[in-house]
Amino acid sequence: MACISKKESGEQYGFKAVPESLDEITAEWCEAALKKGNAINSDIKISSIEVKRLQNEITGVMDGGGFSGSTLLRVNLQYDGNVTGNEPSSLVAKLSLGSGFRPGIFWRLFMYAQVGGLDEYMARQEICFIRNVIPVMETSEYAHPKIYFSGIDDKGDRGFLTAVILDKPSKVKTIVLMEDMNGWKSSAPGEFETKEKAALCFKNVSILHAKYWGDNEK
Repeated sequence: MACISKKESGEQYGFKAVPESLDEITAEWCEAALKKGNAINSDIKISSIEVKRLQNEITGVMDGGGFSGSTLLRVNLQYDGNVTGNEPSSLVAKLSLGSGFRPGIFWRLFMYAQVGGLDEYMARQEICFIRNVIPVMETSEYAHPKIYFSGIDDKGDRGFLTAVILDKPSKVKTIVLMEDMNGWKSSAPGEFETKEKAALCFKNVSILHAKYWGDNEK
């Protein structure tokens, strides 16, 4: 679903949409982002936040060990003003700062041959999915975390030299603020599950696929 074809600057939001460091995720930034995403009312202020990287309590793996190399953060929020009780008390931020995961040159070459700059491609597709697919699925039984805000700063693609040989960072930066699923259980790839839980996973995937069945372009 190649729906993000035009470069989108992070400054087009009226504020710096994609932080470049953890220090830039402040109470003021969170307030601007959540208001932009209509997650909190305009007369509410975020008085303070607490930001902490996610870490697996059992294995010690940071950021979930994901393939994207994104940094995952839990942000706890405190509010002032006309609070309704519907505001998120905490959220998870997925920020493309890089978590230290770097594939070897063979894999970089293989992935570049498939889709060009994989990091750029995946970043655009994720934002595309959030903005174009999830809203359509709201009236279905498709289960997904709430998305409070998504931002992208797209400065184009890396070439072969910078992406494969020099292994330079992606020129597309993104951030996603989503519902904190604290207390839920996730399963690692290859982990055995009960038949009942597997059926729920297949049901969710089938709901998504059924919505676009036969529409090859999407």
